[in-house]
Amino acid sequence: MSDPIASRIRKLIEIAQKLREGTSFPITRLTRIKALCEDPQAAAQFAIYMARLTWDEMKDAECSINLEPEEWAEHKKLVSEALFQMERYMESSTSENASALRELLPKLDQVQDEQGGPYGVVRIIRNRYVLLMENSLYCVLRPYTSSHYGYHLARDYAKRYDPKYWDDLTPKSAPLIEDIANFWCGYHYGQTLEQWKEKGHKTEQRKIPKSRKKTTKTQKKPVTIKQMVSSSFDKTYPGTTRWVKDYGWIEIGQTDYTSSLIRVLDEGGMIWESNEDYETMDKAMQALETALAEWMKQYKE
Repeated sequence: MSDPIASRIRKLIEIAQKLREGTSFPITRLTRIKALCEDPQAAAQFAIYMARLTWDEMKDAECSINLEPEEWAEHKKLVSEALFQMERYMESSTSENASALRELLPKLDQVQDEQGGPYGVVRIIRNRYVLLMENSLYCVLRPYTSSHYGYHLARDYAKRYDPKYWDDLTPKSAPLIEDIANFWCGYHYGQTLEQWKEKGHKTEQRKIPKSRKKTTKTQKKPVTIKQMVSSSFDKTYPGTTRWVKDYGWIEIGQTDYTSSLIRVLDEGGMIWESNEDYETMDKAMQALETALAEWMKQYKE
């Protein structure tokens, strides 16, 4: 019986090998990371691994040409603080530690620029290290979307510009993809990438221990889309059902850094957000249905 995890790792290794040989690929070749990050515990461990790699690279890097030295110093301080708070939260996921992490998210977000365009707001990345740390925090704080943020974390880490190539994954991406594969070899098989290669991939998965983090309340297992979307829900909210099955995801609830009750997103960002308050949840869902119907009619039909 084939091992799907081993198969995904092999694909990552094959991509890295072909990149070293001079091939290039679109960034969507990394979508297999989504399946590896479906488990929130695995995604959180992946996030802290990537955050440490990010900080190790940033602390030795020179100031970016599009930043002033003072800005660069502030960004380094912010990334260092984010890593410290993330490690503390991973050790003990108390509400206080979670709040400390959430407070960092708007600070990380504000480092990048936003400009209006004909199709909405465009985000201009001024510091990729800060972007990677932001995605790492989302992986940890939003376990219900760990697959999405794990993929974005991997793609932003591996993407490298090279004027010789049209694609996002270039020969410069090869060692970075191997970094990613190295984590999954260690997490699932207890081996480095090189050890895993030497064994010809003939090895058994190790048993992943359950999280031993100290928590103040019992953490619920994330609900899958299939479990959440029942047949009755399908009939009442067909647009919402279609969106979460085929296009993207929906966030429901207010946070410290949003003013809307419902947010509709895909890999390109925010598609629609609701008002802050509604008389009933049913009216909020009806507003969501109307918005999705209009959007799909305009862009997807």
